[in-house]
Amino acid sequence: MKPARHFLTAAAVLVISASPQVALAKVPEPVYDETAARADCTKEWGSDFQMIEYCLNKRHKGFRTFEAIANDAPDSLDPALTLCTEEWGNEWEMVAHCARKQLRAISSMLEHTQDLPKDVGDVILSDCANEWEPDWKMVEYCMGKQARAWRSLNN
Repeated sequence: MKPARHFLTAAAVLVISASPQVALAKVPEPVYDETAARADCTKEWGSDFQMIEYCLNKRHKGFRTFEAIANDAPDSLDPALTLCTEEWGNEWEMVAHCARKQLRAISSMLEHTQDLPKDVGDVILSDCANEWEPDWKMVEYCMGKQARAWRSLNN
């Protein structure tokens, strides 16, 4: 697996580093709770021991993946990673999936506005970040919709 920092463009790191909310939340040190994972998987799968084992392996792999992402990501991403841990709790495979989606969104969000006048792209980025930050996948989605609308109105 590539470290998270490879997903980020220099421009995206500058954007999130300049963001007003980056200091608001520090991602908590991830902790894998084997007892809670076992209880969740057992509740979900009952006496299907093969599926319990599969569920536990998936949770543990997700935890290791998220831990690697959190360790490699710049501190400015902590609010987005915290959002993932708060949304998914100890479902670590989903936490890791959420974190990967956040990283992909940050890496690609500026692509939506690269062909627009700089002032228009800046306004779109600012408006979308103000509305959706620290949920960068929503910032990226908002930017795509706004850029498409601007093109429709101006082409």
